[in-house]
Amino acid sequence: MKRLIIIVIFCAVGAVQAESLTIAYDTGIPPYSYSNEQGEAAGAVVDIWRAWADVSGHDIAFVSCGVDACLKLLKEKKVDAIAALRGELEDSSLIVGRTISRTVTAVFVRRDIEVSTLLELDQAITLVNEPRLLRQLNNKLPDLPLNLLDNSAELQGLINSRQLEVFVAERADPISEHLENPAPEGYRHFFHLTTSDLRPVLRKDSLSLFRSMMKGSETIGMDVLLDIADKYHLGIQKKTSNTALFVFLLIVVALLVLLAVYLVRSLNKHKERVDGDTKDWGAIIRKGESQKIEFKSSFHWDYRKQETNKSLENIILKTISAFLNSEGGILFIGVDDDGSVLGLENDYSTFSKKNSDGLSLALTNLLNQKLGKNIHSFIKIDIVGVNNSEICIVNVSACDKPVFLKEGASEAFYIRASASSQPLSMSEAFEYIKGRWASK
Repeated sequence: MKRLIIIVIFCAVGAVQAESLTIAYDTGIPPYSYSNEQGEAAGAVVDIWRAWADVSGHDIAFVSCGVDACLKLLKEKKVDAIAALRGELEDSSLIVGRTISRTVTAVFVRRDIEVSTLLELDQAITLVNEPRLLRQLNNKLPDLPLNLLDNSAELQGLINSRQLEVFVAERADPISEHLENPAPEGYRHFFHLTTSDLRPVLRKDSLSLFRSMMKGSETIGMDVLLDIADKYHLGIQKKTSNTALFVFLLIVVALLVLLAVYLVRSLNKHKERVDGDTKDWGAIIRKGESQKIEFKSSFHWDYRKQETNKSLENIILKTISAFLNSEGGILFIGVDDDGSVLGLENDYSTFSKKNSDGLSLALTNLLNQKLGKNIHSFIKIDIVGVNNSEICIVNVSACDKPVFLKEGASEAFYIRASASSQPLSMSEAFEYIKGRWASK
């Protein structure tokens, strides 16, 4: 993971022939880039830049800024690059590299505590007082008591001593099957909040910068990178032997070549920008339902009876469980069978919080009760605007183990077949599970 970070960061931004570079860093991405108590540049990404400067003989000056200020400095050519930013960019004069690191923000609960909802806990949720983390938590789990800390070091100390019942933390998410980042010792993953990508940013006129840095990207020793990762408690662990790691590094080199081709092509297209995960949901809806696309008119609002109908919630659950047990898919809530966007206003009116927060919380609780809490890392819930109405998009990935839907006192097993969610009998489910997961 650490090797991947350094290689991909510096294949996107590089050193010019001059002896000095000015790099802007976003102060709001701890532990990757931030300002320490002395006001100095700190973080894993910042330290990697410093390590590269030591071995290449360049002087690097760091400029602290927020996201908007960093982008302004880059466009005005007052800095050479931005170390890393989150999210997408709309500016055609700038380019971002492919995802260099992915982070996951999640709620963790101590293993000796058995609860089905966070409301059962006696202790407030502990997290670092960082606006982005607070937004992520309030969007998914509003109105819960919070215990805010000043910095991540304080949080880490409480985690290590296991004084916390529950906490929110953002952790590095390995993008290789050879690496892992398990929950902190003594804790379990309880609820997935959000996934975020980190990407370097430079100007499209900086091709020489890109080419020069590629030549020196592998000059930093692995021991230095491991020290940096340990310093900032990234928690990444090796899963495999040195032989497997060598194979992994070969894959990284191949990814480096692909990334180089991608960036060079992007730099030569004057009006092209990187779209990343941005999607034209309207266009997807117009294509209609398929093996991986399903429309549902509502969460539990019965348009025929003009009232709440809880049985409709089970239809939502069948679709999600079928996607989890198959190849994944996308569920659109607020869209009828012919692709007409109905919106979510009728559903909103049935919740105590009559907005998207109310729906997100209700859906999350339903998933916890009927499918289990361990499936949240395979599900992403978003509320988006389409045709002047809000709809709910549930993006489901294939699960790494079988998922059963609780139906009263029994359980059912669903898969996707012929563009619909189909139940399997006990014997059929046994054969399906044996063929799909037994060898993994």
